[in-house]
Amino acid sequence: MENTPQKAQGQGRRKLIEFAMILPFGGAILVGLPLLWPAAGGASDRGVSTSSAMIYLFSAWFVMIVLASWLSWRLRRYQADD
Repeated sequence: MENTPQKAQGQGRRKLIEFAMILPFGGAILVGLPLLWPAAGGASDRGVSTSSAMIYLFSAWFVMIVLASWLSWRLRRYQADD
């Protein structure tokens, strides 16, 4: 079996498509994670403040946007090469 550049490019594109399909599930996990954190102001005062949770939430959202943009750019580049 010969590993041609075209075959390697197809494998790379397939991996990007698989990553694009998994990305929403990873985003849902990242966005849902603060629901598991203990709330601040309880008896133990070891919880996470709302402002910290919001900073985390918007940071995770920003990372998801950047990853989706990067994936879109890479997949368009593969499509243009075909």
